[in-house]
Amino acid sequence: MRDYGDASDFRVLNLGGGECAGVTQVMIGANFFEAAHEREYRNALVFQRKFDEAAQCNLAILRLLGSGVAQLKGGVRQDDLGKLAAQLQQLIPGAIADEFAKAAAALADAEEISGEELAPISAAVDGWTVKVATYAAELDAQLDLNEAVAAWRYRYGWQILGGMDMQQKIDDVVAVLQQAVRDYSPVCFANSLGAEDMVLTDLIAKHKLDIEMFSWIPDACRKQPTT
Repeated sequence: MRDYGDASDFRVLNLGGGECAGVTQVMIGANFFEAAHEREYRNALVFQRKFDEAAQCNLAILRLLGSGVAQLKGGVRQDDLGKLAAQLQQLIPGAIADEFAKAAAALADAEEISGEELAPISAAVDGWTVKVATYAAELDAQLDLNEAVAAWRYRYGWQILGGMDMQQKIDDVVAVLQQAVRDYSPVCFANSLGAEDMVLTDLIAKHKLDIEMFSWIPDACRKQPTT
């Protein structure tokens, strides 16, 4: 959807989430998903020592999320990073705008960049991404960026996630585990080594809960050499 011209997304008064979400709200969520893909491409290119191409991924992240947060504040999409930096200074002066401008300037000579030069810039871009996501979630309580920023969240321990913060979610899970120990002891956890099982294993160990565990591996997995 486009309003007059092609510089800004159509904006509506958003009174709900999901199917009732405003177009601008949906756009910034999509931008975070695309930025997450750019981050994965970047890391893969670094592994291949294609540092100039990896730097281009950082530029794409800045362009996607800079435009996204600008549009969330009523601004317009900009592909030119210089103009986008100026727009962010007007809309949200402070750390987000300043760090954007600094990262964009550091990537000005991306074609000649080395791995040593790229590493701190990539870290800065990732840290800036977390700040943008936190700011966007605070600005719009109905904006849920959980899935879109999962990779950044786990690295930086990001805790502000659309409505309920991460620490509250952790505390709720620990409370359930503690209640299980109190009411159903002895408790044994059947661990199939999946992602969610690793989270529970970590919480059980960190909180020293009296829960034993055993590994349950389906026959289909047993046939895999890696298993």
